[in-house]
Amino acid sequence: MKSSHFSLVLLSRRPWKLAQAYVVWERLLFDVPHEIIVIHDAASFAEGYNRALTQSRGDIILFVQDDVTILDPGFAKKITRRMRDWDLLGLLGAQKLTDAAWYAADWPQLQGAVATWSPGTAQTFTLDIFGMTDWPVTGGIRVLDGTCIITHRDVARIIGFDAAAFDGPLLWDCDFSSSVAKAQYKVGVCCDIPFISASSRIHPTNTGIYGERFLAKHLGGRKQPFGIPLVRSVETPDLKNLFALWNEATFRRATIGLARNACSLAA
Repeated sequence: MKSSHFSLVLLSRRPWKLAQAYVVWERLLFDVPHEIIVIHDAASFAEGYNRALTQSRGDIILFVQDDVTILDPGFAKKITRRMRDWDLLGLLGAQKLTDAAWYAADWPQLQGAVATWSPGTAQTFTLDIFGMTDWPVTGGIRVLDGTCIITHRDVARIIGFDAAAFDGPLLWDCDFSSSVAKAQYKVGVCCDIPFISASSRIHPTNTGIYGERFLAKHLGGRKQPFGIPLVRSVETPDLKNLFALWNEATFRRATIGLARNACSLAA
């Protein structure tokens, strides 16, 4: 199988986070051609990613936040194989666009999972499973979280990041992924790639001016009912156990449990 050239983009103003990310990604990408592009002075995510695109040489672009650690040693081979069939992949997202946030959709539209660990709290990992329609990749995705966004360089350059409207820290990811989906590209969520985020991926619902801009651009300015983000959570202090939990059987059981919760709420 021919290896693709990867361009990994990191926006970081935190030297210690950048050092950690370098170690993780050099291990994950060691057997494929790759480059790591670091932007230290981005005015916003959208501006920094647009600037990185002009420097990139890889045919597959990875936009990854610096507080994310991918645990899957087979990551590079999986992505190389999958990007033959997909235009944009992420790790969390929704199959329906209902508001100015990926997690605003009602169950069963939410897809994927995230393990979180917050420094300064109990030394426990929390695995939050939002749901899974298909394993290992769920398609029909309309919006992605910006934890880790993977796309072809040509797609990223055609769509671009809207640095004028989203010149702050919020909704650049929802805007970009929704624009890709609207352009009829194939968008999916990888459910089988375990990862840890140093902070929760559920952000405050008050998105301010960025929410208004998103609604105007993607939903005709119509604010729709905010869904209840149902989630199944499992806690473990053991990294090995966390990795073992991240499998199809666990996700299917969690999804069945979420379906029961949804039925109870609807009753």
